Amino acid sequence: MAHYQFLDELVKEYILFRGFTNTLRALDADLKSEKEKGFRVDKILDQINQLVVSHDLVGLTELWKHFETKIFSRLESNRVSAVRKLENSILKLYAVNCIQSKQPEKLREFFEKLSPDLQGQSEWKDWFALPFLKDPQENPSFTIYFSRQWQDTLMLSLHNFLALVFQGLPPPRLADYKKSAARFRAMREEIKLLKIRLATAGMDGDPHLAQGNLRHMEPPQTKEIMDDFYLIAQETAVVDSQVKSIKSFLRTITGAGNSNNTDKKKSPVLSSSHAGHKSRSSSKTRSIVAPPMSLNVTASQSLMISKQPLKRVTQSVNPLEVGKTKASEPAAAPVEVSPVPTPASIPQTPSSSSRYILLGQEEYSEHRSSVVLVSVSSVGGRVVSADQSGVVKVWSPTPSPSTLATFISGSPVTTICWVEGSDRYFLYGTNTGQVRLCDVSEKMSIAEVPSELLSGQSVSVLQCGPSGSSFLVCAGIKILMMDTKTCKLDRDLSQPSLNPITSAQFNHNGSVLVHGGADGKLGLTDLNRGELLSTWPGHTTTITCLRLNREETAVWSLAGDGSLAHSSIIRTGHKVWEGQLGGEGGEKPAFCLSPDGDHILTGTQSGAVIYRLPRGEGETDSGQLEKVLGLRGEHPTSAVDWSAGDCGPAVTAGTDGAVKIYTLLCQ
Repeated sequence: MAHYQFLDELVKEYILFRGFTNTLRALDADLKSEKEKGFRVDKILDQINQLVVSHDLVGLTELWKHFETKIFSRLESNRVSAVRKLENSILKLYAVNCIQSKQPEKLREFFEKLSPDLQGQSEWKDWFALPFLKDPQENPSFTIYFSRQWQDTLMLSLHNFLALVFQGLPPPRLADYKKSAARFRAMREEIKLLKIRLATAGMDGDPHLAQGNLRHMEPPQTKEIMDDFYLIAQETAVVDSQVKSIKSFLRTITGAGNSNNTDKKKSPVLSSSHAGHKSRSSSKTRSIVAPPMSLNVTASQSLMISKQPLKRVTQSVNPLEVGKTKASEPAAAPVEVSPVPTPASIPQTPSSSSRYILLGQEEYSEHRSSVVLVSVSSVGGRVVSADQSGVVKVWSPTPSPSTLATFISGSPVTTICWVEGSDRYFLYGTNTGQVRLCDVSEKMSIAEVPSELLSGQSVSVLQCGPSGSSFLVCAGIKILMMDTKTCKLDRDLSQPSLNPITSAQFNHNGSVLVHGGADGKLGLTDLNRGELLSTWPGHTTTITCLRLNREETAVWSLAGDGSLAHSSIIRTGHKVWEGQLGGEGGEKPAFCLSPDGDHILTGTQSGAVIYRLPRGEGETDSGQLEKVLGLRGEHPTSAVDWSAGDCGPAVTAGTDGAVKIYTLLCQ
């Protein structure tokens, strides 16, 4: 944090330039007396050591209380124990120093002033006998505290803890000037390289350049930046090569191997797919059995089909490749395999920029009533589903769908979520204000939110934080952060100015909450300070579902009237895009984003549909959703979810009680 001293000097120079001498004197006085020492950890440790050596107990306790109020209060609840342990260790160091410096009166003063706070702590029970021991250094209970090794370890632990805490503090905009300047320089260099490439490309007659479209051109080669994630990127390259070989094989057997789409969009989930998400197959999976074949096979040559063949979903078209094909000899027509009619038949969408291949389809049919909620765990691939009668089932789709645990709620379940990073624990809430933490292995609920906190109101939002240590509960106008292990109240974030929240999502580190309400307004809340940052109108009716985009710069929101909106978070109140999701009547279900963030999965009255989202302003196709894949069914789809991974399963639940899981490959 050394650059803060440089910023202090800049601020002083500006104040002096403006002639604000009184302000300059006040700033100098504050800098001399500040306890943070410019966020320099070494200076803070020197200050603590000086207070301990000089036996200034009042100054030591006031300094630590200052840090607790200004800095440690922003930490997550699971870090409170570390703060308390460091505080007790510093107080023990003070007591030991009193004995080593032969100051018994300071030791008695220590226990007289702090005994009301220390008596209730079990670890201080033996320490009250310290003033009455003749040689406490020889006592086995205190020997370690008089050793130089323990004292040095304490200072090192305190140094590392403070360094991490200060590093995690959100910097002011003035302190971010170096990153902003570097970003602007990089953008200027990229623009310069693009202009040079455009001037030397010799493509004046190209229609795409004439229209200002540079997307079909390959970006210039840039020098790779070595950082802490460089090795992870190298490991990802191995996974990419394996996935490319699988895609090449699939294109060959489906007749798409002769399309040379060099500028086809690569799915970003290749680098973030979980090892637990594997291709799924069962007795209900329709697969193909075919020997290797030539790309120019004729229509009369048939494939060995067991039940249902793999089918190429969409075909991307590269304008440069079309021009090359016309200039050269005609390419052989791709082989199209006629599928056996099934409820999940897939329509072709030739204009789509990406395509999906259906690798497998499975069905879980243990529910006896309409399934209203479904969620896939982020690890392990387990699925939890709840129906209208209050029955909650946890099941595994591999190797064949099988039930792992069943929970019965006395009231209808309104929301459900997995504990982040776990496939063992999940939470569910009901319309009578009950929230329970369930253990799949033990097949029982292990904790419950106190009923008086929610006053019997229906739980509308249940969202686990990114760290997994806390979760959000919204019921009526109440917004509560709860401790995951104990289900006890951590913080009350309720805002009197807000209408009941109906949907919400954390950002990547859990510091900001994006939420939508019953009045159709969107909002941002700073969870560290419990402060409502802003609200703006998003819809005219109740918001039923919202999802952040991958960059967390905008939010997709769906309202009860079926209106879908893409709103900017940076420019609050600005709608990037707005349209209607689906054209069928009935209740509009929730939606979920694909792992790559470019598609959505939503339910209809005749199954589920995958749409490609508008890419943004300035695009020729930004005005409408584009249907990519239809997962047809005989009953309306009431709930959807889409897990991460290149072959991440898409899960749909129907009003007939059946839950279908589709293994999709994005090309």
